[in-house]
Amino acid sequence: MSFHENGYYQQPGIAPSHSYGRSPGLVARAVIGALIAATIATVLALLFLPGISIPMRQNRQLILLLAFGAGSLVLLLILGSVLWRDQFKVVISGSEVTVIKAYRTIGHFDARMARVSSQVVKQSTNGIPSGTVRRLIISIQGLEQQFSCKQFSRKTFSELVAHLQSFALSEEAQQAAQQPSGHQQAAKQRLTFQLDPSVFSSRVTGLTILGVVGGVIALLAGVLIALFWGSESEDFFDLSIWLFLAVGIGIIFLLAGLLSAASLSRQRRRTPQQLGLDSQGLYVDQHYFAFSSLRRIQATPPNYGISQQQKLRLQQLDGGKAEFLLGLNHAKMIKIFPQYGEFIGALQQFTATQPGLLVMDLQ
Repeated sequence: MSFHENGYYQQPGIAPSHSYGRSPGLVARAVIGALIAATIATVLALLFLPGISIPMRQNRQLILLLAFGAGSLVLLLILGSVLWRDQFKVVISGSEVTVIKAYRTIGHFDARMARVSSQVVKQSTNGIPSGTVRRLIISIQGLEQQFSCKQFSRKTFSELVAHLQSFALSEEAQQAAQQPSGHQQAAKQRLTFQLDPSVFSSRVTGLTILGVVGGVIALLAGVLIALFWGSESEDFFDLSIWLFLAVGIGIIFLLAGLLSAASLSRQRRRTPQQLGLDSQGLYVDQHYFAFSSLRRIQATPPNYGISQQQKLRLQQLDGGKAEFLLGLNHAKMIKIFPQYGEFIGALQQFTATQPGLLVMDLQ
């Protein structure tokens, strides 16, 4: 599929272009891997070539030539794949977007006419993480094209998607500004969202009780072991096995309960009770953050999977940072902020006139 056939691509405007490319760290690791593979190929060739025949064993110059030739070939093949075939970047100039792979254009479109979404899949083998696949999904008038951004870092991919989505939001904001004054006044009203951090309390209490019970069990079992230690009774020997087991289980419950309760208590302290939004800024309890004073607002997408923490991070122009926990995407903990999706939608609308300010954290 090529979007330029539908006339969505226009000549570049005066706006400066911005390029999003592969993570330098990933490229550097791939180059290092190529050097290691070439070295292994050279060593294997030096080990096995002399055993092919007696004349080969006696011709050391030929062995060296073939061995280093094999290593060089492996190096060139991998570097060619890394530096050429896997080359990928997205260039945004004004509202025009050009997607380039292996130094040739594979797509270009006008971001104002596109519906931009993303897909992030975390891969694992036998429970061990093996990589993350990131896809950029572009839809224009029923046509859809997907671009693999697997070599983009989490930060670069999140910024790219936010940049592309900002064009459609800006268009919506401009259309809303042309609506009758009644609609404009409604848009300027402050929106208020209530959170319920007390949902943490019952779980903190339950985990604390679990820890205390575990501690009591470990203590009682330890006291019994101390009282009867040294006894030559066979009955105590059999009982001591269960007492030591009780001490171990009690300590596990103690640590798990108290540490989990402490973690949830910290999360409760990071959870505000009220959020507010207007066209100029964001309210978090008694604190106010003007959009003009913020460099970046980073939020967890509302549709992320189970047990994903819903975080809101604010980066100020003066270097200050603030992070708030707005709940967990969990069957019970979702009660903390059931309006999280509505809040993110409203935040996108209020920041639509400031492209790049709001970024979804696409992990």
